[in-house]
Amino acid sequence: MSVHALVSGVLYRAPERRMSKAGKPFVTATIQVRDGDGFQWWKACAFSESTCEELMRLGAGDAVAVQGTMRAETYQKNGEIRVGYSITAMQVTALRAARKAKDSGQRAPATKPAGEPQRHLAQERHPMDRYSGGHGGADGLDDDIPF
Repeated sequence: MSVHALVSGVLYRAPERRMSKAGKPFVTATIQVRDGDGFQWWKACAFSESTCEELMRLGAGDAVAVQGTMRAETYQKNGEIRVGYSITAMQVTALRAARKAKDSGQRAPATKPAGEPQRHLAQERHPMDRYSGGHGGADGLDDDIPF
């Protein structure tokens, strides 16, 4: 049995590109998810080209959300029964700016370049503005209440 899940956490180490026995490429990653005072460890595997590329853009410590089919399996370690979690990634979303280039090791700037005004999140345009002529979807809603 499998379950559809969304897992968000931090990449524990850089994703690795691998090759299946049949010669098909795939990417694996380990996601560290905070669980109360501890952590859960998730093994993520990506098979589609776009999902593999999105994972490979990220590195250790990058925040990520992975959506896909999950599995939970029990195993024994030092006589203790544990649960191992894995997810087959159908979609990967970087939750912070990804690295500009693999070689530079530098992250994309979190702020706008000099000369561009900094805007607070509340000042950003409402997503519905494109449909409502810039009024945030509130056209005609400022009338007096008739009762």
